[in-house]
Amino acid sequence: MARMRLPALTALLLTALVSACSNDPCGSPPPPSDLPPDHVLLRPDAPGMNEVPPDSFDVLMETSAGALHVRVFREWAPLGAARFYNLTRNGFYDRARFFRVLPGFAAQFGMSGTPAIDSVWMEQRLDDEPARITTGPGTLSYAMAGPGTRTTQLFFSYRANEALDAQGFAPIGRIVDGMEVLFRLNTEYGEVSPEGSGPSFGCIASHGNHYLSRRYPRLDSILSTRVIVPGGGG
Repeated sequence: MARMRLPALTALLLTALVSACSNDPCGSPPPPSDLPPDHVLLRPDAPGMNEVPPDSFDVLMETSAGALHVRVFREWAPLGAARFYNLTRNGFYDRARFFRVLPGFAAQFGMSGTPAIDSVWMEQRLDDEPARITTGPGTLSYAMAGPGTRTTQLFFSYRANEALDAQGFAPIGRIVDGMEVLFRLNTEYGEVSPEGSGPSFGCIASHGNHYLSRRYPRLDSILSTRVIVPGGGG
């Protein structure tokens, strides 16, 4: 399951990425960000990014392939659930792409597609949590590159995989409606670069959706997300 690991792009790796992109493997640079400097997604320490979630909450995820209804349980992984709750409430995943879809294994997403935002969150690492629930069809877990590397990237599992549990991939929730949508996600690009012909993590980080739209135009995307709290509406 080594390839489910996501690089937590350290300063050293970012330096390498900037050097690589200077040779233009990522295509033309994106337009300058128009985000105000006080935008909540640029401030991980903002109160609005650190709300305590309810014991369980639902996320309605409208995608280009259909609607996914996800239920998250805080007791499964409190830190991971809280991160997902706050990122989702503040629109982090809106317009994000499913950039790595491997049939029978996983559908991965979680880079916002806006380089200014992704650069802030790459180093906002979560402490590890034990896997309290077995990975199975439709479970939602954080991707990681080893201990202490969870940030914002997640994946839906297509099948049961006990090996992921042993490696510390702790599910935070599961799909309760719309599992068929996973099977409609575009799989043509396969594994990410350089192992496959799919997108490069470095180019997503530096060029965002500008790069993905030009080089991988048929990737499915998350159009919008909405948190629904039981008894509290959405």
